[in-house]
Amino acid sequence: MNRTLIASTVCLLGTLSPTAFAGSGDLTLIQIGDLHGHMVPRPNVSSTNTGRMEGGLARMYTQIDRIRSQHKDNLLVNVGDTIQGSAEALFTKGQAMVDVLNFFGIDAFAPGNWDFLYGTKRFTELFDGKAPKAPWGAVAANLYYDGEPYADRAGQRVLPPYSIRKVGDLKIGFLGFTTARGVPIISGATKGFKFTEGDEELKQFIPVLRNKEKVDLIVMISELGLADNIRLAEANPGVDVVLSADMHEMTMKPVVTKTGTVISEVGQDGTLLGELNLQVRNGKMIKWDWKPHIIDERLPESPNIAALVREVRKTYVSGKDFRKHTNPMNGSVLSRPVDTVVGYTKVPLMRGISQTRTCPVSSRVPRMISSPTPSAA
Repeated sequence: MNRTLIASTVCLLGTLSPTAFAGSGDLTLIQIGDLHGHMVPRPNVSSTNTGRMEGGLARMYTQIDRIRSQHKDNLLVNVGDTIQGSAEALFTKGQAMVDVLNFFGIDAFAPGNWDFLYGTKRFTELFDGKAPKAPWGAVAANLYYDGEPYADRAGQRVLPPYSIRKVGDLKIGFLGFTTARGVPIISGATKGFKFTEGDEELKQFIPVLRNKEKVDLIVMISELGLADNIRLAEANPGVDVVLSADMHEMTMKPVVTKTGTVISEVGQDGTLLGELNLQVRNGKMIKWDWKPHIIDERLPESPNIAALVREVRKTYVSGKDFRKHTNPMNGSVLSRPVDTVVGYTKVPLMRGISQTRTCPVSSRVPRMISSPTPSAA
């Protein structure tokens, strides 16, 4: 090739539009979130009352495995409160959930307010650093160090604001947002951390991801709640997908904003899993298909995950391996197995009062010992 041809080629490359090298392909996002420490199924006593046992990590993994077998280009995303809400999670400072979920192959994670329950040191031990105990790709653009005991890092981000994943020919940017409010009932749990509402960070990082990182998709993973995520997406065009968490909404059909952003949320306690199939051509999302999957007893359990859950829980449930555990928050002792039946109610006990009045379930619903801290948004 002579010099004239080389120069012409360089000139031509310089004039091509950025989309000339943009990726094309299909991608499946698998969304889980707001698991709240729930490792095993629990009865559905809501107004939908199917009469089935719902949730359970072993059944959830079965559904994840099915989706992965059908769509080779996939990413598993966990959004929101994960390591709080059960006795097993509480008494291990979240380690029980981590020990199981580390086998799931989580690709990206946005922490929720309850993931800060055990203090900032434990939070960073689990999710930050070169060798986090929960290597889930945690990201949060709106979480900063702020004063003691981190005065030397004040103003710096605790976690990376975003992560980049390459799947086939596609380049995906996961832009993370954690809670804006911390843990509302535990004083001092987030001492030295500062949270923001996310507005400035979203404005900052959309152009970074589009123009500098040159991603084909911006996927915002956010524990700011469905309403605020809708507001943010409508005020800041350029986000393709928002995987939302916080208030336990179940979007059986995604919200699509006027800016074209697809937003989904998958309830609570691992009872719903989302499958979002995307078609991308030349760096633009041209088609999507959303499938909500109820996780209940119609799904078989993954034998390997079920065995791991039993191993993690064996000292908490009835049997020869049960032992007393000390609550790391207040020193109280778990003196009886968590599956001990302590009484019955005449009506289902739920957070929704109006649902309680209309729920057509058996009048004898067994109540089990649960975590001393509430599973709440």
